[in-house]
Amino acid sequence: MDMDISSLLSALQTTQEKKSSVRLSERNVVELIIKLKQLGVFGDELLHTINGKEYITTDRLKVDIQTALRQAGGRLELTELPALVGVDLAHCEKQASLIVSESAGKVMEAQGELITTQYFDSLAAEIDDLLQESGVLSMADLAVTYSLNTELLRSTVSSRMGSTISGKLDAGLLYTPAYVRNIKAQLRGALRGTAAPVALTSLVKDLGLDSFASSNSMVSQLVEELLAEGAVKGSTKGGGGSWVPSVHTAAQQGAVAGFWRQNGWVGYELVRKAGISNEKAYLKQSFPEGLALESVYVSPSVVSQAEAAVDEALRNGAWLDVATVLPPSLALQDVAQLLAKCGGLGLEEDGRRGQDDDSDDDWSMGSKKGKKAAKGGSKAAAAKGGKPAGSSSSGSGSKGGSKGAAAAAADNGGSALSVSALTELVLELHPDMEDAGPNGGVAKAIAETIRPAALAAYQEALASVFTSGAEARRKAKDGALRALEEAFALLQLYERGCELLQALEEAFALLQLYERGCELLQADEAVQTVMQRHLLRSTGTDALDCLLSWCKWEFGEQEPPAAAATAGEAAAAAAAVVSFSSPAERAGLAKSLPPELGQPVGKALEAVGGTDVQSPAAVLALALPLLAVKAAGKLVNTPGRAIGGVLAALQPHLQEPEVELMQQYHALVVESLRAQSSGAGEQQQQQQQLEEQLAGLTPRLKALHSAISDDDELPDSRDREHKDPRLEKIEAIRQKAMLGGGEKRIQGGGEKRIQVQHKKGKLTARERLSVLLDPGSFLESGTFVEHRCRDFGMDKTSFSGDGVITGSGLIAGRPVFVYSQDFTVYGGSLSESHAAKICRLMDRAMKAGAPIIGLNDSGGARIQEGVMSLAGYTEVFQRNVDASGVVPQISCILGPCAGGAVYSPALTDFVFMVRNSSYMFLTGPDVVKSVTMEEVTQEELGGAEVHTTRSGVAQGAWDNELELLSAVRELVTYLPLNNRDKPPLYPSSDPDDRPCPTLDRIIPENAEVPYDMRDVLAEVVDDRYVFEMIPDFARNVISGFARLGGETVGVIANNPLVLAGVLDIDAAIKASRFIRFCDSFNIPLITFVDVPGFLPGTQQEHAGVIRHGAKLLYAYAEATVPKLAVITRKAYGGAYCVMSSQHLRGDVNLAWPSAEVAVMGSKGAIEVIFKGHSKESMDKEVAAYEEKFYTPLSAARHGFLDDVIAPRDTRARLIRELRLLKHKSVSRPWKKHGNIPL
Repeated sequence: MDMDISSLLSALQTTQEKKSSVRLSERNVVELIIKLKQLGVFGDELLHTINGKEYITTDRLKVDIQTALRQAGGRLELTELPALVGVDLAHCEKQASLIVSESAGKVMEAQGELITTQYFDSLAAEIDDLLQESGVLSMADLAVTYSLNTELLRSTVSSRMGSTISGKLDAGLLYTPAYVRNIKAQLRGALRGTAAPVALTSLVKDLGLDSFASSNSMVSQLVEELLAEGAVKGSTKGGGGSWVPSVHTAAQQGAVAGFWRQNGWVGYELVRKAGISNEKAYLKQSFPEGLALESVYVSPSVVSQAEAAVDEALRNGAWLDVATVLPPSLALQDVAQLLAKCGGLGLEEDGRRGQDDDSDDDWSMGSKKGKKAAKGGSKAAAAKGGKPAGSSSSGSGSKGGSKGAAAAAADNGGSALSVSALTELVLELHPDMEDAGPNGGVAKAIAETIRPAALAAYQEALASVFTSGAEARRKAKDGALRALEEAFALLQLYERGCELLQALEEAFALLQLYERGCELLQADEAVQTVMQRHLLRSTGTDALDCLLSWCKWEFGEQEPPAAAATAGEAAAAAAAVVSFSSPAERAGLAKSLPPELGQPVGKALEAVGGTDVQSPAAVLALALPLLAVKAAGKLVNTPGRAIGGVLAALQPHLQEPEVELMQQYHALVVESLRAQSSGAGEQQQQQQQLEEQLAGLTPRLKALHSAISDDDELPDSRDREHKDPRLEKIEAIRQKAMLGGGEKRIQGGGEKRIQVQHKKGKLTARERLSVLLDPGSFLESGTFVEHRCRDFGMDKTSFSGDGVITGSGLIAGRPVFVYSQDFTVYGGSLSESHAAKICRLMDRAMKAGAPIIGLNDSGGARIQEGVMSLAGYTEVFQRNVDASGVVPQISCILGPCAGGAVYSPALTDFVFMVRNSSYMFLTGPDVVKSVTMEEVTQEELGGAEVHTTRSGVAQGAWDNELELLSAVRELVTYLPLNNRDKPPLYPSSDPDDRPCPTLDRIIPENAEVPYDMRDVLAEVVDDRYVFEMIPDFARNVISGFARLGGETVGVIANNPLVLAGVLDIDAAIKASRFIRFCDSFNIPLITFVDVPGFLPGTQQEHAGVIRHGAKLLYAYAEATVPKLAVITRKAYGGAYCVMSSQHLRGDVNLAWPSAEVAVMGSKGAIEVIFKGHSKESMDKEVAAYEEKFYTPLSAARHGFLDDVIAPRDTRARLIRELRLLKHKSVSRPWKKHGNIPL
């Protein structure tokens, strides 16, 4: 049979018409087609449609697919074909493949879609329009917008670059030449204005070019172009990642050169810190005359200075501390190399050492001993005398034997106290022993016997040389320093280049002449000038004498008085201070000091004036203000004409002898000044008489001045002299629990355990407090608490504090209560006393109304105490519950937290963890393995990643403790102190009425295309920053703190970028707990809604999505704080009701024009409403449904929305509404508490 299908169908139709009384049923037709296929009339080219009512040929199917592709605009998903053409997907895919292969490249299959070149052409034209409008586009954003694979989009754009698209593609960015020119101009200006090194990525971000910041290669390329053009001056480093301006390089090089000129040396580390690479070559080029050592680069003058000092020591036969003439912190090899260049020191390689093994104990100044000297304090010796006492070597005595010792060392090739040298000494004393004994060995045996005693005697002699007069010098120097402190001078003597004058001026500025707490120094520049002059010429001279005394005993050759070494502290201080007879004597001592001290001391002498206050007029001018202080508690400026009036005013307040003395002295001073001005012969005689009278009264006036100064001693100074022995005992106990250092730390389990803690990358308990709290604000309580357990050897060990530090402090100036567990004490385990300290702290926090912060680092309950530790835990749990909703509670997990201990953090409001070093679980890995045979690590069982991504127990995880503690400080700035307090106000520079034009185009036109709700939040809140809580758990919902108009707000938002923003169990739990916290502490709630509903499926239903979803509904309905909501796009079904709808007493409900408020999506709704209708009719109904419900107007007409606003106005509108609701008040029916569906 040669008939084709068309002919067959035609014949069948003709037959049917002729014999209309007989009609074939659908079943008959199917059977007929099957029979014809069996007979081979036609093959697989006839396909049965999905509805079972029609047959279609493959050619017709191909045409239908091509038609559907054109109608779809050139892009069509293969999964949509069965619904469009009515044929099974497998046949559609087969024909689609044929279409692609026959299209000669005009149609392609990608991502499960058919896409034509015409579609790509139109897409390229659309991208070009966007590009020309914005100047730059991100390929990643375009890929999300158009739902295309990034590589496919890149190839499409690249192939049409220069034809359809006018721009350039680089590093995932598409930009126009004009945009690049603009960026280049901005970079040029920014680079020119930079005076210090800066990372180019940071510079680009500061310019507001966030989208451009990811293109590091392009930024580097533009910078290199600017450098080549000479538009900027500088260089790039780090592979072009950072910019170093030439002005900074020049400044750093200048600093290095200045340091070299001032000190005569410079360290390589300093050069590296200055940003100069290849430091040795740079220094050699800049200072060719210098000498390169291992750690420093030195000038020949340093070597000359050292050599001169050594020569002088050799001439005087004295010891020299080489460290005083060498640069500080030299490496050992550098010290040896510098000393080797000092010819006078005579360091030589001992190449002629004798055969005796004992010669290793080298007491000569050979090279090896020189290195030992350098290591032990850089002491070089040029000692008098050489041989031990008792030597009778001809031509040399005990004092003049240096040449003999040197000769002996040269002859024997070793020390003067070697066995060979001692053997010669024995034979010299007893020549008859030369041949005594076998092989004449008696003399050597005697030498070996007496050598240890000789060495000991030699060591004792050396020690006496070093310590001769040292104790007397030490006491004299200490006495001078104490006297200097009593004179209110804070002296800092630096080893090199100390700014002594500045230290003295700072010390003088601390001198306070207060009596009865009145402020003597007023805001009067003239008064301050007089006061400063007075301090310099009176107390300043005394302070300078103390300083000069210290310098004399430190650097002078004269021995201090015997009283300075033998008397008590007070007497030694008085004996150590030198009374200088004249300014010349002071100046002479200053000139004799080393240059680094002589210059600043000379400046100090000049500042003081170099003389005592001897002028009668000056004495009067200085004494009168002190009388005024004593009498009236005020400091007065007394110019010459005012002295008489001041004296008259002070008479009622002073004793009669004081008044008479001042009046007499004042009258004589006036007469003396008149005689000086006249200059006549008789007046000169009168002047001499007056000066004699004044000289007789001046000591009395100075005595009065000293008495007044003593009376004006500050109360706290007197207090320091009084020591209560009971307080000293308590302080001794406190210090016993401390370790010395810059910052005192609780000793805990000892230094070894602290080192173990540090090796783990963990801080100690007290170090954590110093990071968390404001400096100096911590007030500790319970320092002396110890455990009360006496079982299992616990009575033999105890530690003050019992493993936990408790107290209060400040964060950003606001009070908090904090406890910090110490893992170095019993593993931080909780005892009865340990728990009692925490409970006491929590009780105080609730009374004071301040947050509680717990720094947890504990191994759990202290098993030695049994049930007492369990009771302690339970007491802590009870207080966690009592404090819930009263004060914020924050838990920081900084180590292990296992067993029952986990319930305390779980009851608090926030839990923060550290990755890879903290974990929480009820049963450890060993128990899990024994019960379930499952092997799991601590990190896998309860690490930070588990609790911040899967369980939702913790609100955040950080890489180290410093980051975590900084995050806690930041969190506290958002929170009120308690439930009666308001959150703190932080005014922002971000304008309240700032428009947000980006929001006008952030919602994609296609409702199925996702977007990131974080971008919306960033545009709306202050400073574009949200402090997000638990960001990696239930990522389809965003929760966190932000500020609007400076006010703290809690933000809840659906995120369409994850699971299209649907609500599921985890999202409901996350959001509801955050809402209840905000409601407890008066934090307004801002909700951004884009939710298509709850996640469907058996897994969610069986896990209780109904119950957990009800938690979110309950939380919103129960909240009484201001509740504001913005619907950005979808608000479907029950999810619309739950997300702070007006029906749950929402205060303000706004919507964008893109909002869709409906029971469900249009397609699903129409399939339910018009079930059984034809596809064409349902398509029409879909359009009508969307027109009615895919707009916010329907809900607004019913009053369910307060307003429909432009997205750009969202920020300004929310701030205004928030301020209107600032004093919102809600009354509710009385009840004990609600029954939330937990």
